[in-house]
Amino acid sequence: GRGEYIYAPTDSSWAFKDYTLNKCWDLDHYFSAQCWDLGELWWLNYAGRDLSTCGTGGAKGAWLCKEQNAGTEFDLIYDPTQLQAGDWIIFNGGQWGHVGMALGGYNNGYVALLGQNQGGASCVGAGQATNIINISLKDFAGAFRPKTFEKPDPSPTPEPIPVTGCIQRHVYEGDTMSKIMLECENTVVYGEAMDAYAKSWY
Repeated sequence: GRGEYIYAPTDSSWAFKDYTLNKCWDLDHYFSAQCWDLGELWWLNYAGRDLSTCGTGGAKGAWLCKEQNAGTEFDLIYDPTQLQAGDWIIFNGGQWGHVGMALGGYNNGYVALLGQNQGGASCVGAGQATNIINISLKDFAGAFRPKTFEKPDPSPTPEPIPVTGCIQRHVYEGDTMSKIMLECENTVVYGEAMDAYAKSWY
């Protein structure tokens, strides 16, 4: 399907959830509020294009042309245990499948899912309003992760600079910082140690 453009925030999964929850979204004016309409709302605002069902008319068809739907804006997730908030999950169960946005990670075969037409309040015409359910991942086909939601790799801890001729040194009464620094080449003082040394001069 092709949907009309309607604004929704996509800077975070929680902003999108707060904006869409308990409302009916019908972007293609076809069978009223279906699960695809909520995904379409995200794709139009985040990627500037439609969420394709690859000519099937069902949400599960979106995974058939996953590279097209991912484009340059999403990464493809194949392992349900790696899910995180903000991932758009495609389910391949039933005739039409299902699509919704994860609001958390994998939890013993389930995930919290923001979706439409999954048991919420009835909408005019057909379908059900956006709600949140705990859904089984047994029909998981794959997921799209918005690249702005990727978790950066943690910064590596810098390796300590080796000190020539002085690996470890006990400080004795009468030692001065200048004496220690002369005996331990490349000594660097920072943080609390620097504060303590500075106070010793007051």
